[in-house]
Amino acid sequence: MIPLLLLAILSGPKVEVKVTPAVCQSPCSVRLLVTVDRHEDNRWLVVQVEGPEIFYSGKLQLDGEAAKRIHEVFYHKLPTGDYEVIVVLYNTMKEISRARATFKVSGFGSGDGTAEAVR
Repeated sequence: MIPLLLLAILSGPKVEVKVTPAVCQSPCSVRLLVTVDRHEDNRWLVVQVEGPEIFYSGKLQLDGEAAKRIHEVFYHKLPTGDYEVIVVLYNTMKEISRARATFKVSGFGSGDGTAEAVR
């Protein structure tokens, strides 16, 4: 039991990302739900989305344990293609956790790749 507890302590805070819908028709909107374990060392959250016609990278400042645990990011009017989402959690010095997700936009429509972040 002690080794599992030690592993949990040493592994530090985690970040997770979920994209909905995972498949949609172009132009469409997707929602990223980013969940961050509360921890005093959390300082920055970087969200990146890359597709065939767009690249978006946004940085949110976190206030340690006082920071929100759940963050939502919306992307609207996305064009057809396969997309990759990478979310990275940083402390003041280095990366401490990373999560990845993918989604697909199918169809013949095109979008303008606008993005809106909601915190």
